[in-house]
Parts: sequence; structure tokens; C-alpha cells
Amino acid sequence: MEPALTSLLRERVTVSGSISFFEFMEHCLYHPEFGYYSSGRKVVGREGDFYTSVSTGSLFGRLLADEFYQVWLDLGKPAEWRIVEQGANRGELAADLLRRLREVDEAAWRACQYVLVEPHPALRAIQRQTLAGENIRQISTDELAEQSIRGVFFSNELADALPVQCVKFSGGEWRELRVSWDADGEKFTWREMPCDQLLAWRIAEWKIPAGEGYCAEISPRLGDWAASVARCLAEGIFLTIDYGGLAEELYTPNRREGTLRAYRRHRQMADVLAAPGEQDLTAHVNFSRLIASGGQGGLRLREYTDQRRYLTRLGQRRFFQEMERSPSAKLLREFQTLTHPASMGVVFKALTLTV
Repeated sequence: MEPALTSLLRERVTVSGSISFFEFMEHCLYHPEFGYYSSGRKVVGREGDFYTSVSTGSLFGRLLADEFYQVWLDLGKPAEWRIVEQGANRGELAADLLRRLREVDEAAWRACQYVLVEPHPALRAIQRQTLAGENIRQISTDELAEQSIRGVFFSNELADALPVQCVKFSGGEWRELRVSWDADGEKFTWREMPCDQLLAWRIAEWKIPAGEGYCAEISPRLGDWAASVARCLAEGIFLTIDYGGLAEELYTPNRREGTLRAYRRHRQMADVLAAPGEQDLTAHVNFSRLIASGGQGGLRLREYTDQRRYLTRLGQRRFFQEMERSPSAKLLREFQTLTHPASMGVVFKALTLTV
């Protein structure tokens, strides 16, 4: 029997002949019932499809807590402040972070309201269970625009999962790569189509270099997301950690096939169109767009670096001294995994913008 999400998408393709990959990816990841993320099933860690900095252990959250605690100090120790996380998945990072914050300074922990931006009911229920007893509040994406944040807004591996459009320079012009249905092969397949005016404008705005056969992805919501954060951040920092790079790092000759990838059971899959809703879909983040969009909203660039340098700087606050006083082989292994160039240390970038 054909999976429900495959049937739904096939019907949409059949009606119009093709759909944008943006629409396909949005359904695959965020369909209310069958979406890869929105369904609430476990997708991270040993039992899932991929590892993240959070799944290595508690150290990642502990280091971020030290950074956010410094923000609270810089704000003058306000009686109320917020840490707002979008894309919290099951809430494990929030739990690690809040435990560390309370350990460092209970006054900062008591003053903090932790806000989770989460529109999906299944994940909201899991987060409430994970964070039972903590001072948390859950809001939808739409409610984000109504917030006034004094403190921190952050995300970890969120922007890479924003739906993208796919384009290819073919026959001397840019073409959109859309999703069609191969009735003979009974599978989804790519179909080249002329770009509409809006997509052509986005290609020019993103300054993607033309070259025969060159493929790339455009994330239409990326700039709007950064702008929405800029509007609600009254005082403090906007931090996002993800894999990607600046435009000049992404659009190079060795990335002719683009950065769109599918992962399942800890392996990169050959066909990104296969098994809708059952594999992760992701594309590298264009940090140049985040910096530019945040800047238009009044945010200033404070730091852009790789995860190795970022976490090493954070470790100088307390972690290294604590390790000298009480060495922990487990925490040392976690730090090495998070910062090793062959693991997560270089491919992941940390961007901090400030008001």
C-alpha cells in the first residue's frame, strides 16, 4: 500500500504536472500528520537518522548556558529576561541549558522565562514532558512577531531545514528544478521548467554564479526569518548555529551539484525525492543572507565563526577551569566531538547578531 504522504504529493503533482521542490520539501518535513519533523517521532541520535551537537551529550547546552548567562550580566541582571529557542525538537537542549544556568546562578535561572517557538502539537507535547517543572512558555511561529525579547533568541540546526527552491543553469539560462511523477517508474522525478519572475529575481539577489550545469538552492524564508527576529529583539543577541557558509563559500566550482541532501539511518541517501516524510531533507545555510537581512532590521554583526572556534571561546568562561579542577573523560570526549575539524568543528558555523 502506498504511504499516505506519497499519495497526497502524487495527487498534487498529477493535477498540475509538477510542483516546486519548496512545496514538496515543506510537506515532507512539516505536514501536520506525516511530516518528518512535525510528527514528533525521534529523528536525532543513535535511534534516529542523524546526530546533532545536542545528541553528543549535555556539554553543548552547558556551554551555551555560560554564553547566555553573560548576556544576562551584560543586560545588568534584569529581574526578567528571556531565552527564546526556535526549532527545539524534543526539548533536550533546553533542559541541558536550564540545568546549567541554575547551577551557575540560581538568580539568573529564576529570572529567566524560556520560550519555545513551536507550531506543531506533537512536538509541543513532547517538549512539555521534557521540560516539566521549568518556567517555559510555548508560542507559535505567528506569535513570534508579537514578542519583545530582552535576552537571547537562538536556533540550532533550524535554518538548514527551511524549504528551498532548486535551480539549475541549463542551456544558457536558469531553470527551476520542479518535482514531477514518473508513472512508469512509479516514483518522483525532477523536471526542468522556466523560472518565473520572482525566482529569477531571487537568483539575481542571491548572486548565484552562472555556469552550465550548475545547481543551487534558494531559501525564500531565510531572509524573512532573520527580519522577523530583528523586529522582536529589543535588547540582547540573535544566535544561530548551523552548517553552511557565506555566499562566497557556498557558490564555488566544487559545489556544482548544490548542497541539497537527504539522510536516513545515519547515511546520506541517493534520492532526495524518495520516501517522502521518512528521510531528512536539508540544504546548507547562506549566512550572507542572514547577515544582510538582520542588518536591514537593525541588527549588527558581532561574530561569525566556525563551531570549533566558537565553543572554544565559550569554554574559556568556565569549562576549561572546571576540567582542570575535576577532569571528566566524558566531557572531554564531547568537547572533542563538537570541535574536531573532521566532525562538527568546521562545517558548522555560529552567527551572532546584536541590537
